Amino acid sequence: MKNSIISTAIILIGFALHLQAQQTETIAINTGIYATQLETGFQNALSIKRQAPEFPVEMKAARFEGLQSYVAAHLSYPRSARENNIEGIVKVLVQLSPEGKVLDAQIVKSLGYGCDEAALDMALNMPRWQPAMCNGAPIPAEIVVPVAFRLTL
Repeated sequence: MKNSIISTAIILIGFALHLQAQQTETIAINTGIYATQLETGFQNALSIKRQAPEFPVEMKAARFEGLQSYVAAHLSYPRSARENNIEGIVKVLVQLSPEGKVLDAQIVKSLGYGCDEAALDMALNMPRWQPAMCNGAPIPAEIVVPVAFRLTL
């Protein structure tokens, strides 16, 4: 009786191992553009190499003629920053639509004392930029605008 139980157990273990070897696994392959998922068997060797298509890309960055003069005319120095002699640079990430309209702005380098809010307000109220271009077509863009806060004596 013991021998038949042991034999049955060995057969069941062997069958379970055989079934496990037949299971499939998911492998993520990075093609350079996106990740695809492929189903492969344990016993199959997978060797896939994909190259993302390369196109000659002509790109032009978004532009704002007279940015410095616009900032000087439309930026207000916060009272608390003046009272505490705060000087420095706030960096604002500005998101632009394909038409050059400011969609959103975020602080990427803070200065505090109301300077961040003043820089955001100025950035969100900017007029349209000349849009970024890719192969002659306007595209969305992000640009970091440094906004300097300097006290003059």
